[in-house]
Amino acid sequence: MSQVVVDDAEGARKAARYLRDLGHSRIALLAPAFSSASPGMQRGFEEELAAQGVPPGTGSIESCAPGLEGGAIAARRILEREPPGCPAFLCASDETAAGALRSLRESGLLPGRDCSVMGCGNSRLAQGLGMTTIDPCLDRLAERVMTTAMEAMNRGAFADDVFLISPELRIRDTCARMKTAAQE
Repeated sequence: MSQVVVDDAEGARKAARYLRDLGHSRIALLAPAFSSASPGMQRGFEEELAAQGVPPGTGSIESCAPGLEGGAIAARRILEREPPGCPAFLCASDETAAGALRSLRESGLLPGRDCSVMGCGNSRLAQGLGMTTIDPCLDRLAERVMTTAMEAMNRGAFADDVFLISPELRIRDTCARMKTAAQE
């Protein structure tokens, strides 16, 4: 049976690479443990950090409840555990990222100036908040599903193929280049 899936690991690799390119040495991944995207995101996150020579444990992985409140609580836990805080947050959903944004702002940090926050989903919430996000490219997924179904109808059966849809980053206002000592 054919499968068409979003490559969550590739999305997390792209996101971690982008945040590292902005100068972030520490990045936190906020993800619900029971989310279908979490294992792939965690794998991609860890692989990208390892490929860049980041020592194990430098990237924090914080399990959280899904949604706004889960993201807010997870961001607060990280801020309390890692003073003066983690400068970059990669979140498994736009809702989780919106919660992290709220906690960061309540702590006096301005995402896009003092820290970076990235969600996942490219939802209307992300667009409305000006949030950087991983776009799963659902239009390409739908197109691939339709093409796969049409090919199966012509053949009389589905092939045993797996089609991975590569996500894209949508860069908006919530990510910032780290300031050097000379800039502060």
